Amino acid sequence: LTELLVAFNQQKSKDKWDNYRFGCSLYAALLQWGIDQKNSMALVVAVSRSSLPGADYRGVLDLIIAGGKLRVVPEVMTERIIQAVPKARSIEALETRVLY
Repeated sequence: LTELLVAFNQQKSKDKWDNYRFGCSLYAALLQWGIDQKNSMALVVAVSRSSLPGADYRGVLDLIIAGGKLRVVPEVMTERIIQAVPKARSIEALETRVLY
């Protein structure tokens, strides 16, 4: 988890340590969903560098689940999110970019 500490320590937000907690929870959830460590870490680091607030990180997992309902495998959803999250200012905007 050192990589997560480094990523979240670079945030300029006063909430960076709350965001770290949300990020660790997202990382653990991604692993439980069967996404490998490398992709899980890449996704959480990408989210940590985005403007999404930590409270919205749970929504990232919800997007992966929603993608599964559309028959998009988690690895593809992970890559879509990594590509789209730098441009998304909200979880709703991210949803639009990766699901539609």
